Amino acid sequence: MSTQEESGIALSIDPEQQSFRLLELPPQLLELVTSSTPPILYLKSEPTRSSTNGDTGPNAYVCTNDHTFEVRQVQSSNLLYVVQPSGDVASAENEGSILPGISVIGQCKAFLELVPAPTAATKFLEQVLPVFDDSHPVPGDHSTKRDLLADAPFSAGEFEAAWMDICAFESNPWSLGRRAWRPSAPLVLDHWKYFMSAVTVDEIDPTSLFSVNDVANSMQEEGHSLDLLRAMLQRVSSTLENAMVLLDPEKCVSWVGAVLLEARFDGISIASSAFMTMWQDLLPEMWRAQVSLDLLAGLYIDLGDSQIQFKAEKPPPNQQAAPPAPVTNAKSASKWHARLKSNQ
Repeated sequence: MSTQEESGIALSIDPEQQSFRLLELPPQLLELVTSSTPPILYLKSEPTRSSTNGDTGPNAYVCTNDHTFEVRQVQSSNLLYVVQPSGDVASAENEGSILPGISVIGQCKAFLELVPAPTAATKFLEQVLPVFDDSHPVPGDHSTKRDLLADAPFSAGEFEAAWMDICAFESNPWSLGRRAWRPSAPLVLDHWKYFMSAVTVDEIDPTSLFSVNDVANSMQEEGHSLDLLRAMLQRVSSTLENAMVLLDPEKCVSWVGAVLLEARFDGISIASSAFMTMWQDLLPEMWRAQVSLDLLAGLYIDLGDSQIQFKAEKPPPNQQAAPPAPVTNAKSASKWHARLKSNQ
């Protein structure tokens, strides 16, 4: 065992070196883990199915309940020694003198750092969730919401926010167990139109607190999905507890405009004034004055001459259109929700 003395400390190198990997925490996470109520940390990895789009980003993450951090390996040009006290050592120069000793038990040539990860929950769900629309809901072995959350490389809080943002829902259209879906924009628009018709006929004020049950029966009788309706109302509500709903006008107005734009004007132009009139017709009268194209900034293309069009994002290379479901007759093909109704 080699020994050297410097500044009154005896330094030795342990012959059995150990392997270490240091982890550098950002201040935000360090404050959480050293608090009196530290959160549970989850180590998650990038699922295989979402890493086929050519991305070369990190594949390991550390998550709290509502934040996600990328795990990155950083090489260092400096040698980092890990030491531990080794007990007092007799001085070789001064007989009878005792020096404190430390022993090198390992080296670190690289370390891991955690950095806040960009929010990717919405993109992830759009890639992995099959689209449910009125023409071809796709049967098959799809995941449940719980399965998706277990695979998702981000926190549960970010997952829930993205799930609600795209109106994702679980349903059981083929009696094979509940599966997770994301609705197409035309299907969402169809459900919203019927919802507004139902509250008008039943004399329900959608700008005040109301019960989902008040419109559930009439919507289900027409073959509309109650699971999707609840997802939509949750998206635009400030309150959704015990079937009681209070729509948020700010959320509702902008969301309805975005849905209309994507559902009706993807690849089709329309005069901005005509679009705004259609948008207002889908809202409670009290909120129609809030309609403004400023609420849809970044979602449409200005074609000039007061013409606008939905700004579609290019789908990822690995995402293909869903094949149509087998059709037995015209009536069953156009009424998937009739099959859904029979299974609820």
